[in-house]
Amino acid sequence: MGSVNVSQLDQEVAVVDISGNDDDYMVEGYVDLSSLREGDVLIVTEYMSVDGVNLRPFAQYSFSGPLSTPIYRFHTKTLYKLMAYRVTVRLVAGSVPKTMPYAFIVEVLRTT
Repeated sequence: MGSVNVSQLDQEVAVVDISGNDDDYMVEGYVDLSSLREGDVLIVTEYMSVDGVNLRPFAQYSFSGPLSTPIYRFHTKTLYKLMAYRVTVRLVAGSVPKTMPYAFIVEVLRTT
């Protein structure tokens, strides 16, 4: 749990950065986008590193404020222990600063 603070336009800010687990794991989470107002455009990007080193875009979403349903859910991903996962936000239009609460759950599977 925490909050991500966006203080500049067009700056990618990490929401969550997960790597180096002892075993395979699952991750899911939520972010509250209720701070988006008229004219705000936010890009949310999920990254994964299949090889455990090179993060690559996995999915990207664009949100224009205000939102009638501002809670966004990141559905469960099951990842090999060496894989990394990252979520970022980037405000490409609108006004700053923005604060967005988030909550992510990581469950290590203990397969060994």
